[in-house]
Amino acid sequence: MKTIQPPIQKRCKVCKIIKLLNQFDINENVKDKHESICKNCLAHQMLCSSCVESKIIETAYPTVDLLLGLVRDGTELPKELLKKIENLALLSGMTTYCDGCNKKL
Repeated sequence: MKTIQPPIQKRCKVCKIIKLLNQFDINENVKDKHESICKNCLAHQMLCSSCVESKIIETAYPTVDLLLGLVRDGTELPKELLKKIENLALLSGMTTYCDGCNKKL
């Protein structure tokens, strides 16, 4: 009586779904011959920087609106999130001034 071997599977690094090995490209230059990203995710990652920027902006507007609504309702944002917002504002050109001497920082 023969035992049936289960098909060999691998988890995609991007979508985190376990898929059959034939859904991954072959890479002869590494020990594990199958890529860590499945063909489907790899095809969707081939976007130009303009497309990526537009997708980020599309998702940023509703998120910022939601955050503004939460803050207006009295919800305190976590310190880590406030730090990231501060960094984003500084990178976009916001200027800050010292509270004591009103000197530009």
